[in-house]
Amino acid sequence: MKSHIMPGVALMVILFSGNIMAATNMTDNVTLNNDKISGQARQAMRDIGVSRFELFNGRTQKAEQLAAQAEKLLNDDSTDWNLYVKSDKKAPVEGDHYIRINSSITVAEDYLPAGQKNDAINKANQKMKEGDKKGTIEALKLAGVSVIENQELIPLQQTRKDVTTALSLMNEGKYYQAGLILKSAQDGIVVDSQSVQESPTHPVQHDSAH
Repeated sequence: MKSHIMPGVALMVILFSGNIMAATNMTDNVTLNNDKISGQARQAMRDIGVSRFELFNGRTQKAEQLAAQAEKLLNDDSTDWNLYVKSDKKAPVEGDHYIRINSSITVAEDYLPAGQKNDAINKANQKMKEGDKKGTIEALKLAGVSVIENQELIPLQQTRKDVTTALSLMNEGKYYQAGLILKSAQDGIVVDSQSVQESPTHPVQHDSAH
């Protein structure tokens, strides 16, 4: 399996991701291997981002409400967080675990399809329209197109700690410091990328910057 993203001119980008922009969408999605993605944690990270925005704009009460909502979502005891653990990636802190919060698919090639490749691309477009992830990938493979899945992960325990600390700082009126801690929580997101063109081996891991 290819463990790198192919260079060249991008042919297209496909996003099979959770609706991270929806204010109340906490529906779980799945990866290409049907591993669960936490809509609840995804929403919590969105709340953290908006909380930072509200702090920056001086709306501290709203920022605190959003951070409190994120804390509640991340500490929900009724949720089986083990369902979302990325077991093959070790978190920085001992005892912590990365969980999946989002997934997307990108495809790229350095030449334009022709003939039979056009047929495969047309089939892929139809599968995309139908929402058939695996069918899309199979069609693209016939066209010789590289397919990469990107999973967004967060260290659950560390993110919980950051949000709780930020809330405590807000309660003390230390809004600037709280904003830095929320940024730290966002900076904890990593993107784990793996080519699915061939049989799986080892994924490529990229830290995301925020």
